[in-house]
Amino acid sequence: YGATTYGRRTGSLHLQPFPFTELRHFLPKWTPADLIRAYAVFGGVPYYLEALDPTATLGKNIERHILAPDGLLRQEPRFLFGQHSDLREDGVYFSILRAIAAGRTRRNEIAARVGRSDGATGQLLERLTEMGLVRRVHPVTVVNPDRTRTVRFAIDDPFLRFWFTFVHPYESRLHRRADASDHLNGLVLPELDAFVSKPAFEQVCQSWLRDQIGAASAGWWWGNVKENTGNGPRNVQRELDVVAVDHEHSVLALGSCKWTAGVMRSGEKAQLRRLAGHLVSLTRKPTNDPDPHEPDIYLFSRSGFDRKLTRESRGNPKCHLIGVDELFRTTPSSRVRP
Repeated sequence: YGATTYGRRTGSLHLQPFPFTELRHFLPKWTPADLIRAYAVFGGVPYYLEALDPTATLGKNIERHILAPDGLLRQEPRFLFGQHSDLREDGVYFSILRAIAAGRTRRNEIAARVGRSDGATGQLLERLTEMGLVRRVHPVTVVNPDRTRTVRFAIDDPFLRFWFTFVHPYESRLHRRADASDHLNGLVLPELDAFVSKPAFEQVCQSWLRDQIGAASAGWWWGNVKENTGNGPRNVQRELDVVAVDHEHSVLALGSCKWTAGVMRSGEKAQLRRLAGHLVSLTRKPTNDPDPHEPDIYLFSRSGFDRKLTRESRGNPKCHLIGVDELFRTTPSSRVRP
């Protein structure tokens, strides 16, 4: 006890949740589509995943562990907040997370929803960010993230996002196990694929693409694009589901994600190709190279691709059609970039 080094750390490690690919070890017989749905609901925390019954459906696991009044994870967010004794205003923090889950992602939108000033809301968001519950999101091509005003806020953990979307707003109706079953079938399951689509499926595709091509980062992009319309050229707000960049923030690849029951159509590729030209001109460094790098196009679809798109992409090394099965094949591409 008297030693000067007693009780001092020799190192520290911040344990992160498992990536989505690891869910196949917890749920080995589930389809890739259901594994992605499970990731969108439970995230990658081992404690949550270990509780799942691989012989039951995803719906039954949601009902048993999240919606039922005695479910293992029913009160989990409150337990998480209870670990932070300095959070005296837990009500407003919950209101902020609920606002973000409902689609209010900009600070002024969140402030209006919770009834606080913009400055006070900023301080509360900063605290939630420090706790790892919320993260700042900016276009992936931004060079100085700390200085940009183009910021959105997102709930960082998939399970918390699910809880603040489907549990917290409806707790007054979830007192009995029968209530949990009614809520599951009446609201959760009909809305589940829309919930999975954005942002969970997009994040899965971003993670896969980053690892596949050895990119420095992959994320969303949004901004104004000049397009010709019937009234002449004008700026139009556009968004991209997946953009991968190198260490200099030059665009390596971009993509579109469709978590729908219908196949992806060829028009998606044409739209991405137009936006690729804009992004290259936006991020291009001064160079004497007359032929700048053309980003690869990646199209991610839960339900496949139409014949025209399949035909157009066949033999095209710059266009890649990725189904959900391929997302769980983790061998990196030979086109790894330095």
